[in-house]
Amino acid sequence: MNELVFIKIPEKLAGEINGFNIDPQIPLPVEKDQSIENGSLADLSWEKIIVAMLKILAFHRDYQFIDYYRKFIFAVKPELKEQLIDAGVEKARNNDFTTAEEIFLAVEGLEPENIINIINMALLYEHKASLLTDTNSAESNKYLDKAFDLYKKALSIDSSEDIHFHAGKFFFNRQNFEKAKEHFSFFLELGDPDEDIERRKTVSKILLEIESSNLLDSKFKQAYDMIRLCQEEEGIEIISEFIEKSPDVWNAWFLLGWGYRRTGKYKEAYNAFSKVIELGEKSVDVLNEIAICSIETGKRSEAEKYLLQALKMEPDNVKIISNLGILHYKAGDIEKAKSFFLTSLEFDENDEIAKKYLEIIDINPADSK
Repeated sequence: MNELVFIKIPEKLAGEINGFNIDPQIPLPVEKDQSIENGSLADLSWEKIIVAMLKILAFHRDYQFIDYYRKFIFAVKPELKEQLIDAGVEKARNNDFTTAEEIFLAVEGLEPENIINIINMALLYEHKASLLTDTNSAESNKYLDKAFDLYKKALSIDSSEDIHFHAGKFFFNRQNFEKAKEHFSFFLELGDPDEDIERRKTVSKILLEIESSNLLDSKFKQAYDMIRLCQEEEGIEIISEFIEKSPDVWNAWFLLGWGYRRTGKYKEAYNAFSKVIELGEKSVDVLNEIAICSIETGKRSEAEKYLLQALKMEPDNVKIISNLGILHYKAGDIEKAKSFFLTSLEFDENDEIAKKYLEIIDINPADSK
């Protein structure tokens, strides 16, 4: 809390706000600035005090006056919680993950059992994990663990269809189809059949896919866990056994391709992802994966085709934008590559891939020629 100073307000400012008694004996936090450090309170406002309180709520929850600060905020700005959640969602949409996380943590400190905030924070950590999958597996797994803990927390507080929907998606993306089926089934049971029709159609389709494609086979999750934990060879062996029995399951071919790609066997990975597309799956993740393999095997025009298809589906996907940069960098088109990397950083200022390549370009632009 080195960035904060603590003050006591004058007795004359003590009073009641919306039924809350302000205690002049309890120190209030304020962010340091020149006037405060010089002993002047001329620019002090409730808003500045609340901003400092939110930092304590986000990062210092063992502070002795934290309960008082919660009550203070609810009294002075009763609508702040909703405003903060909306602001956090907007920051997350704009890929400003650091600010979004700080906002969501502040709301968690303010109201620990706010379900909407818990789900938003879990979704933020899932997204951060997906961006780190290939560049930092350990960090990616850390964020997945955080998301998992948040879903557990949400389900311990409530059991609404919205929580089960997001928890189902979390487990489905982690290839844990048994848990995905459990949560998606609860979603359908708890919800009104005449409402949320699009999500219900999506969930019903996924459940049918799980049931009809042998995805509940324990080998599937075992293979996914092996690959995620950097034991790719074991994962490839396990999922290959699954494919021998169920050759028409696109998810299995995707997992096989993912394993091969992570071990640098790009030709084998390309063939696996081609099979995924042949079986009818053309999601952004599939297009991105086959594009990476196309780049590494010299199929640059094919890679560009896949990446542009993916970008049309998700125009702000930093993985796709950065990979277009890598494609043009390797083709020797430095200026076009640079423009893609700069665009990626506009969406996500922490994109490590874009930063790395821009650093290489700035050090020696001729390296790629």
